[in-house]
Amino acid sequence: MHNLKDIFLYKLQGSANLSYTAAGAQTLVASDLAEVMKGSSMAPDIQIEPIEIVAGGFDQYPAVPGKEPAKGTLKFPINAASSSGQTLPPWGKVLRGSCDFAVAETVGGSVPSNFSLTPISNPTDGGHIWHYGGQASQQVLTLLSKFYNVKGSWKISIPTNKVPTIEITATGAFYEEVDVTPLAATSVAAAKARKNPEAVKGATVSILGYPLYKLLSIEFEGGEAVVNRDDISESNGAGCTDITDRKIKFSLRCYADIRTMINPLFSLQTMEEGAISISWGTSGNVITIGGTYAQITSRDKSEENGITVFDIKGQMNRNDFYIRIN
Repeated sequence: MHNLKDIFLYKLQGSANLSYTAAGAQTLVASDLAEVMKGSSMAPDIQIEPIEIVAGGFDQYPAVPGKEPAKGTLKFPINAASSSGQTLPPWGKVLRGSCDFAVAETVGGSVPSNFSLTPISNPTDGGHIWHYGGQASQQVLTLLSKFYNVKGSWKISIPTNKVPTIEITATGAFYEEVDVTPLAATSVAAAKARKNPEAVKGATVSILGYPLYKLLSIEFEGGEAVVNRDDISESNGAGCTDITDRKIKFSLRCYADIRTMINPLFSLQTMEEGAISISWGTSGNVITIGGTYAQITSRDKSEENGITVFDIKGQMNRNDFYIRIN
């Protein structure tokens, strides 16, 4: 397995605060595969304290390693996961386990066919991440890094006519790095979602009741504050990870148009609240993202390829937000 043939596995925890001992007892398998985009990473974030001694010279004590948290970024293409639309995609699993989202399933026949993800205030249990990668000397073993109690903040980027992505900035606890036999390529291939993401075209858009916004891009950001607790009883000094605040916001670029077509300035002046949504995809694998109480907070002008555009920012009041797959 060459250095860039990385594999990420993600699994929901059964407890919000696994201990260091319990973290070492967990097992992740090929079916926990998280198909992330290039540029994703997860690494220990060991805190180092240099010791400065006054002893009549320029000598120094060794730097002392302390708490061992973890940090990283997981970036996913937004897809519907399985070819039948009946499986929650890996990015949905991470939102549920590590970003305090609830998942509602609508059952069609004997298996789920529709999913709705919404942020909640009750904390979820967090997640486990294993990262396989790194090999220079031989072809038998690879380096496996293990992390647990992982939570994170998220950002969704939806460029028109391109593939939308979701990026999760992860924080957690570092467990260990070990040399292991790589996962078999056949088992990893069998675990892949195999449902291609779809570019955002043929989309249905509504911005505060106006369906005629010609979007160039739209982004939603969770605005979560995430902190890993200190735990003096743990051998790595790291405890559970909490999301302590959330402020969901959005930003969009659209072609400037007349007031009878779109009117973001009026919405700004009147503190207007309204629904915002964008929906795209093919039948059975449609993705819709939005919320009910959006409010515009700024509207500026700029240009895109010589054409005047509006740069609009806003907030999702009540943190009302949803992602639907159906």
